[in-house]
Amino acid sequence: EGLARSESLFRGVVQSSPDLIAIVSPDRSLRYLSPSIRPMLGLDPEALLGRAVVDMLHPEDGRLLSQMLDVIEAGKALPDALECRVRHRDGSWCHVEVTANRIAATRGDDGADQGRPEGFAMSIRDVTRRKEMEAEITFRAFHDSLTQLANRTLFTDRIERAVARSQPGRTQVAVAFIDLDDFKEVNDSFGHSVGDELLVTVAGRLRSCLRNVDTAARLGGDEFALLLEDVANPEEALAIVRRAMEVLRRPFRLGGRDVSVRASVGVALGSREQFTPDELLRNADVAMYAAKAGGKGRYEVFDPATHDGSGRRLELRIDLQGGIDRREFFLVFEPIALLASERIAGMEALVRWNHPQRGLMTPEEFIPLAEESGLIVPLGRWIIDEACHQAKGWYDDRDGIQPPFVAINLSARQLHDPELIHDLEASLDRSGLPPACVTLEVTESVLMHDVDDTLQTLRALKALGVRLAIDDFGTGYSSFSYLRRFPVDILKVDRAFIENLQNGPEDSAVARAIVKLAQTLKLQTVAEGISNPEQLQLLRDWGCEFGQGYHFSRPMSPQAVQRVLRDRTGAAALAAATASSVFAAQRLAVPAGAEL
Repeated sequence: EGLARSESLFRGVVQSSPDLIAIVSPDRSLRYLSPSIRPMLGLDPEALLGRAVVDMLHPEDGRLLSQMLDVIEAGKALPDALECRVRHRDGSWCHVEVTANRIAATRGDDGADQGRPEGFAMSIRDVTRRKEMEAEITFRAFHDSLTQLANRTLFTDRIERAVARSQPGRTQVAVAFIDLDDFKEVNDSFGHSVGDELLVTVAGRLRSCLRNVDTAARLGGDEFALLLEDVANPEEALAIVRRAMEVLRRPFRLGGRDVSVRASVGVALGSREQFTPDELLRNADVAMYAAKAGGKGRYEVFDPATHDGSGRRLELRIDLQGGIDRREFFLVFEPIALLASERIAGMEALVRWNHPQRGLMTPEEFIPLAEESGLIVPLGRWIIDEACHQAKGWYDDRDGIQPPFVAINLSARQLHDPELIHDLEASLDRSGLPPACVTLEVTESVLMHDVDDTLQTLRALKALGVRLAIDDFGTGYSSFSYLRRFPVDILKVDRAFIENLQNGPEDSAVARAIVKLAQTLKLQTVAEGISNPEQLQLLRDWGCEFGQGYHFSRPMSPQAVQRVLRDRTGAAALAAATASSVFAAQRLAVPAGAEL
């Protein structure tokens, strides 16, 4: 009676246990399965009796269970619990933890097992939820929570593995650093939720460009990276990089509006005999900064010269703030002539840096750094103030002659700076210069970034009474419908279209079309980069009204401008000033296109 009661109690414990209890015969077939198999796996225990226990397991795990039972059958120390996968009725795999003991056929006087076991008793516990939580924790530790891309830790580990697998002379590893240009403006203009939406969309587009062996990562902020494994040559890697840049150029639909984004990309290639993983990562970072310095929206491949220049860039970035505070910057002015008479109609203000150690520096060397650091805003504020001050002197000294307007370039950061209107208004008040004497130039690509907010800013600027010009027109992506919405007064034909005017009808077609478009919209046109009389005559014939370039003059100092203007602003006076020794000593010979 006591034995029967014990067996009944044991049966009750087994049948009520949430763990699956299985009895396995010596031939490894199933003899008993507890009722908990139904909620755990959705299976009927009777239907499985007689089948091999390994048939329940994933093929990769069945061998491990067989080895575990071999150890137990041999009477060795019990192995640790085995984690494996068993098939659910719906076809999915459940993660379980299996422990097993041998069932002895006979026992000796000392209680020890003797001979072959009668079978095995197995306890199978469902650990699927635990495994899912472990996988989630692991994923979070190695992936970016916003974009679900690899994070810096995982990316660095994969670079190390990829470099170790690279085959010298046969395959290389490529790393691409990607930085979204002017991402801060998206956050400032639309809010951080839209900025996050942009980052998620960028991540998706980057994934779509990669092969199965490649990795995309978000390293933080608006910085992304690509790891391209087993590339046979640089061109294979660069083809993927170019594809990534192309998908990022397509407008993003954010907050109900289209937003255009560009990216600067640095690329480094190598194998294990060339670079360590850390060096490869650093080289891509350095190349990315070189891409930004070259004008953004482009890629740069690492070379030693780029690396040597990275230290110089850091020093310049530090010097930039001090240079603004110490007033080391100054303006030069490039004449804008009325093409019909070659009389000076305006002056474009261009900034230069008289660095105490490096000497005269042109904008190509420091403007990208000013943009990256945000120092372009205080520098641009000073440029506006100084240009208005200089132009007021011309206005007061006009002696009955129409004073020249002053053209001032605005960067993307300035245009979206909430203090721009206030700063411009304050400069006009301090100088006393009439707003009509100021023309603000904005590049076409800047105008097309966040069109609605840009349009609002342009209207506020027009309300002050200044004139607006689209600089480098023809190089961006504005459509005719957008152009009609902008309250602009002037289109400036980019110098790239002027250089080839004499090469025939095809090369001159774009410039002529822009002039005709401006006439249709009742806008004035300024042709940039006029260098010879033949270009001048063609532009006159088409009806282009204004022009600038070395045919008229290189940029000149404020003193030289004053001399020319006092000489009645005629073409002869300008030519005489250009030829004079005084002007030649004062003018600054700088590369074409060197402007803010």
